[in-house]
Amino acid sequence: MTTRYPRREMGFFIVIALVMISLVALVPTITAQETEHDSIPPRIGLSENTSRVLYLDSPDHASFGAPSLTVTDSLATQTANTESRLVVYSLKTQLSNAETESQLRSISQNASLYFQMETNRLHALESQKRTQLREGEISKAEYLRTLGAIHRRAGNLHERISVLRSNERLTSEARTDLSNVESDLVGLEGPLRSGLASALDGSGDPSKVFVTTSGAGVTLSKIQDGTFIHEAYIPANRDGVIGSLSFDEAINITRAYYPYLNQQSTGRSLSSQNPDLLEFSIGGPNGDTRGYLDTSTQQVFFEVHRLSLGEGIETEPLRTVSSNNTTLIVSDSYVGGPLKIRVENQTGSPLRADVYLNKTHVGRTNDAGNYWTIARRPPYPVRVTTDEANISANVTRFSK
Repeated sequence: MTTRYPRREMGFFIVIALVMISLVALVPTITAQETEHDSIPPRIGLSENTSRVLYLDSPDHASFGAPSLTVTDSLATQTANTESRLVVYSLKTQLSNAETESQLRSISQNASLYFQMETNRLHALESQKRTQLREGEISKAEYLRTLGAIHRRAGNLHERISVLRSNERLTSEARTDLSNVESDLVGLEGPLRSGLASALDGSGDPSKVFVTTSGAGVTLSKIQDGTFIHEAYIPANRDGVIGSLSFDEAINITRAYYPYLNQQSTGRSLSSQNPDLLEFSIGGPNGDTRGYLDTSTQQVFFEVHRLSLGEGIETEPLRTVSSNNTTLIVSDSYVGGPLKIRVENQTGSPLRADVYLNKTHVGRTNDAGNYWTIARRPPYPVRVTTDEANISANVTRFSK
């Protein structure tokens, strides 16, 4: 399967408006190799009795990181947003002053071209920076800073497209093209990316997120206020073909991908912005999953998974070690997933213990004897200490 951005062929035409000529010059040339990757379906997460999750099984990069703050990037984002605002103002003025159908068509086409070019540029930039991260050419901080800037820029483009689509003089063809551009922006925005964007200008908390990357895509994960949040964007699950799926077919596909959630569903929704993709949301007893389905590949290419890490979450033991009437249980997981570390006595009662990963103290078990963290890429040791015991277990691989 071929990863593509741009997603659609749009005819190139003579740009007659001076503002559009200047804008073409403003868009930097960014190239990225198109490579083939196998599609990735949602797979078993913590257990059969939790939601399936879209994750990378063999990431070539997996670690914590936080975006670094730079005034230059903040100013660059502000400049780009100002430019797009001026472009929309200019296009609205041109549409208002157009006297012929031919002029209306040309101006409308210019509008579609500008937003498609900007969207293509963002996809190419993400792909380029992801490749550079995988090859060790840039830091995690720079890559995460880029994701935050892309999120903010994509949100700005959404706003500008919405303003322009409300113009009554815009042609119906341009409205369709702009709707397609909006679908191309999916995957460039997300709740964890929003946090990265807020950290860029100091308005948010630049706390660490766990990032995994491969040629197929990227995932971000974080535990926030007792909730595990996992955000996955897999462009390898998209193609350049506009497919066609009925709602019944789409429902059957999501049922197959998320069997547990559908059996335990507390609510679901399915909507279509255009023929190219379907948005879905499924609520479960301990969280929810929402995402987008490509109607051609019939694969989920963007997913946000939330899981409340309470006592009712079923996990499967990966390593169990006992010593001095104390037992350490490390749950099975996946790289970037939630990892449960439990400490109990010989009767199964919970114990408070200090938890170490890779010789670093990361926290302490709660009153229920549990400590949740993000699963790093194996191998690494997990060690817990109590007043009576000092126990270690090696995580060499996950079974998923």
